[in-house]
Amino acid sequence: RYGGAQIWMRLSQAYAMRGRSDDAVHAMKTVYSLHPATYPVYYEQWRNAPPELKAVFERLPKPTR
Repeated sequence: RYGGAQIWMRLSQAYAMRGRSDDAVHAMKTVYSLHPATYPVYYEQWRNAPPELKAVFERLPKPTR
């Protein structure tokens, strides 16, 4: 299909750790649109991210359910 949600999540984390916050948010928006059933799980993982990655979490769309 388009890649598993876990792959997109890891890609997003890698982008964020390398200072590429726009790319990190874009990867998570891909999870949001392609994998809406599992997005809330990954959103919660971002909520518990280290403080230096919180700027990315603040830009993520909130889950719809």
